[in-house]
Order: sequence, then C-alpha cells, then structure tokens
Amino acid sequence: MSINRPRLIGIVVFLTLLFLGLVWPVIVSADGNLAPNPSFESDPYIDYTTHGNGKFSYASANHTGSHSLKIVRGSDDLSDNFGRWMTKIKKIEIPNGTEKLTLQVWLKGSGLTSEEVQIGFTYWDSNQDYISAKFKHVTPGGSWSKYTLSSSNVPSNAKYVRLEFRLKGDGTLWIDDVELTSNGSSSGGGGDDPPPSDDPPADPPPSNGTYYVSTNGQDSNPGSLSSPFKTIQHAADIAQAGDVVLVRGGTYKEHINIEVSGTSSKPIAFANYPGEKPVIDGDYNLPPLPKAGWAKCGVDHCFHNDGLVDIKGDYIVFQGFEIRESLGRGIRVYKGGARPKHIDILDNKVHDIRGAGILIYHADHVLVEGNDVYHVGNFAPYDRAMSELGWPGAISGNNANHATYRGNIVHENWTEGIMPSAQDGSSHIVVEDNILWDNRALQIYIHRIDDSRIEGNIAYCTGNSQFNRSSNYPPGIVIANELQFDGGTVTKNVDVVNNLVVGCKTGIEIWNKEPNYKLTNILIAHNTVVNPRSKLEDKDGVGMNLLSNNNSNVDIYNNIIQSAGTEGDRNVYVWGGSGMDFSHNLWSEEPPDNASSNQDVIGDANLIDAGAAITDGGVSATDYKIKASSPANGSGKNIDVAVDFWDKSRGSSPDMGFHER
Repeated sequence: MSINRPRLIGIVVFLTLLFLGLVWPVIVSADGNLAPNPSFESDPYIDYTTHGNGKFSYASANHTGSHSLKIVRGSDDLSDNFGRWMTKIKKIEIPNGTEKLTLQVWLKGSGLTSEEVQIGFTYWDSNQDYISAKFKHVTPGGSWSKYTLSSSNVPSNAKYVRLEFRLKGDGTLWIDDVELTSNGSSSGGGGDDPPPSDDPPADPPPSNGTYYVSTNGQDSNPGSLSSPFKTIQHAADIAQAGDVVLVRGGTYKEHINIEVSGTSSKPIAFANYPGEKPVIDGDYNLPPLPKAGWAKCGVDHCFHNDGLVDIKGDYIVFQGFEIRESLGRGIRVYKGGARPKHIDILDNKVHDIRGAGILIYHADHVLVEGNDVYHVGNFAPYDRAMSELGWPGAISGNNANHATYRGNIVHENWTEGIMPSAQDGSSHIVVEDNILWDNRALQIYIHRIDDSRIEGNIAYCTGNSQFNRSSNYPPGIVIANELQFDGGTVTKNVDVVNNLVVGCKTGIEIWNKEPNYKLTNILIAHNTVVNPRSKLEDKDGVGMNLLSNNNSNVDIYNNIIQSAGTEGDRNVYVWGGSGMDFSHNLWSEEPPDNASSNQDVIGDANLIDAGAAITDGGVSATDYKIKASSPANGSGKNIDVAVDFWDKSRGSSPDMGFHER
C-alpha cells in the first residue's frame, strides 16, 4: 500500500499542534501561579513589556529574593499620562473553567505625591483582541505592602489575561512577588511560548466559529483563512452566536446589514484581521437610495437615512474598520420595531459621511469607544438653515439608553461633536475621556438626558474658519432642552465634572427659558475653562454662558474660569439666574453679583501654560494643570467628586478646577 505523504504530514502536524496546545501548558505551569517570572529573579524583560513615559529598570530593592521591577517618573515624563509595565498577552493563558482570577502583588512607593498607582488586568480573546479590563487605584507607602484585586466575572470568550502596573504621576514605584491564581485547573501559565513549527499552521476549519473575509476571496468559499469569503455581508448572513468574522485589509464597497444576534455569553464579533485595516467605502453611492425613504436632496446631492453599516442585532462587536464616503450615516444601530442591545463599536475610523458618523437610535446598552470621527455631516457643510437637514451629530444618540461614549477623538465635523440624545430623549449616559475640537455646531451637547455623567473630556477650538459657526468660534459643552421638541425626556440629574475647555466661544453653556423645559439637578463642578474668545466685535467670548432662568438645583462649584483678558471677553454671563447656586469658583476677573459667592477666588489661576498654542490634535491637558503657587490649591468645596481628571484622589480639601495637585 502506498503512503499518502501529504496526509501523513498533516496528521503529524495536527498531533504536534494538539500536543503543544494541550500538553505544553501543563508542563510549563509550575506552582499554580499563572504569572510568569513572578518574583523577577530572572531578566524581567523576557515576559514583560513597557509603555508610556518613565524609566523602567531591574531594581536591587526587593520584597523577597534579590530583585524587583522599578518605575521612575519625574515632571519631564508627564507629557504622557502614565508609564506602565505589563505582561505580554500570550504569556498568561486563562485555564479552562476559570470563573474568578485573583491578583496579589507587593508594592512600595516613594514620592508618589501627584497621582495614584493602578494595578489590574485586561482580558483578550483567542485572536488577541481586547475584551475588557479591571483596575484598582492604590497608593503604596514607603514600606512593602500587599495589594489584592479579584475578578469574579471572567468573560466567557477570554483566552488570555494581561497584568498591568501603572504609575500615573511622578515618583518611584517598586513591584515584586506577583501572584495570579485561578479557581480553575492550572492549564495555563508562564514560561516561554512553545517553539514554532517549521510547517505552516493548519487552516482552521469554519466549524470553529471564525470566518475570514478578503477582497480576493469568493462567497462560495468555506470562509477559512486560505479560502476566505469575498464580502463582509456574506459573513454577516451566516454568522451565529459566538462566531468571529475577521476581515483582511483592502477596500470593500458594500452596504453592510448585520441582522444576526449573539448572546450574553457568545457575542458575534466583526473585526479587522490583526495588523490589517479593512476599509468599507460607500463612494457616496451607498447605501443606495430607495424609491422612497431618503431624507432630503439638496442642490448637489441627496442624503439617505440608512448607515453604510447597519447593526440591527443584539450582542454585536464591531471593531477596527475604516468607514468612509457614506451617502447616509456611517455606522447606525437601529432596527424598526425593536431595540438592539449590547452593541460595542470600538476603534473605528469614520470620516467623510453625509450624515452622522455613528448613530445610536432606539437602542440599549451600547459602548462607543476609541473611534476617530471627522469630516462628517457634510450633506451641507457650511452655514445652513434647519431645513437643510439640521444637525446630525458626529457621534449621536436618540432614545439610546445605558450608553457610554468613551475615549473617542471627534474633530473637524460640520455638526455637533458628541450628542447622546435628540428629541426622543436618552437616559443613563456616560460621556468620558473624549477629545473634541472644531466641531462646527458645538463640542458636547447634553440635551434631553436623564441621569448622565460628562467627565474627563477635552474640548477646544483652533479657529479653523471652515468649522466656525456663523463666522465665530463654536461653543464647548452645552446643556439644554430644545423648545421645538415637545414632550419626552427633559434634562435632569446630570454631572458635568473634570472637563477642560479651551479657546471656544463659550466654555460651558446652559440655555432654555420656557417653564416646561426646566433643568433639574445639574452639577457643574471641577471644570477648567481657559481663554474663551470671540471673532466678532458684537459677540463676547464667555467662560460660562448661563441663559436659563428656569432651573432647579443647578450647582456650580469648584470651577476655574480664566479668560485671556481680551477686551469684551469675560468669565461669566448670567441671564435670569433662578435655581442656580454658585460657590467656591475661581474667576480671573470679578464675576457679577448673581454668580459670585463669599468663597470665590478672584485672580490668575497660575496654570502651567495658559497661553499654550491651540492646534489640531495638539492640546495637552498638562499645560492647564495648576502650579504649586495657584490660589486654587485647597480652595475648593468638599463635594462628591472623588477624583480629578487623572483619577487622583481629591481628599477632604480639594483644589479648584480639573486638576488636583
């Protein structure tokens, strides 16, 4: 009988991979501690990597043994907001059956006076794609102490866990004796990765739940790595709960409808193939105009209500794509007659879109994180009446509840930057850690929202005339109820804290005048507004522009409002003023009586560089920290804002503004 050599080689490769996948982790797992090189007695750079500013070294100071890790950061290192040391992703494999992980680490600190230390871990799936994270703030003292962090809800699709130790300010941090334990069997662990095979990897079969898409594929293919599909839509049509669709680099001219659903334990993920960037290009022809249903045609072009990518199912992750030149919206979450839920829109680049870049419409539990959105709302990009489509919002929600908008970069759009709610209202909203500039309507719009937190955002205006509004700089953060939208949710229970606004026409603005549109339970606290400015002689630049006399429990505390002293520009303008309480604010000039309190500070805030250049993507929050000589130090009111912009604890005598020294 002749020997089928290719088949024999395939069997050998399969058995070898099986051995390496199942047996090798048991061999390299030693004492149940999943953390590689746990006491750093060998070269720590074998199993660890570094990121951010600071000096990373192998220290002779130790808790046990002879060595530890050491991170040192000084004032020159703080242009990046942390330095971190972390395990390489594939070094810690999560054992099968793990439901709980516990991290224990010994830490010692010196000179940790500016910020805190964070310890924690991030979860990654089998493709090394990020899932979620858990961190804990600690403040190590001058002697070794043990710190513990547990996670009792390990994601079901997590394959690897990465440990991280972060120093977010200046000072010195020592790390030793790291221990990571699991409630499951110790089938993973540290040590070196298995030696690579000289043979190419076996092609994963479609039945393993991973499909591949490539511009040189065919939809009649099985969807494997070597025989991929051609269209993303075909993969979306056949995907089931727990599946992953990885899209290779290249340009896909498709209108994508994702109508399938995952489950809480088995979401469906659509993501870029690692290291490659797929582009979904509408070429301003997609989505195609139906016979009816488009919103409006202008002088030069039409606009469509649909998205170039429409997400209609539940438990969907959409990550790592470039979306461009849509005739309608970029990414839209919406399904008529139902409410999509548990949608993650992560790390996408969305640009040159007729309407909204990302729209969440009548949906629940949505995360919009890490996206770069620009040049959207270009149906009629310059001055236009409301009849010309109005304002679609670069990242927009309408009746979108339990939604988080985090870590996005939103800039140079002909509309609002982030607008979590429109006429139908939204509730339970978080807008945090975003960077926004030159969004023509305004930067962040808090409108018809119940129960929301707007925290840690940076908003600024460079003066780019293409994105100025009515020939003037646009506003920064605006809180309102628009009068033309009757009924529904009105704005209440909103915290606007720890934000930075620089160089806009107004820093923080509230407006509404009618009795049925009251603003209720609003906290505006620990924000820093710098150099409000106007291009027009008959218009002022105003740090706080408060145009509402129909309020209840609007508290304005611990803010820094500093103008550049330009004639006509000013710190605050209050129209009406009922229902607003001012206390412990720093004004660079004396405020009017209806905005002042006996606890105010009047004068220069002594910021590190209040006159720093305002350029595209070039504004650094560190320029607007307060100096040691600032009168804002310790002058704030003790309220329920526990940490500052950099997550540093404020204590019982907080500083004014977004920075706590």
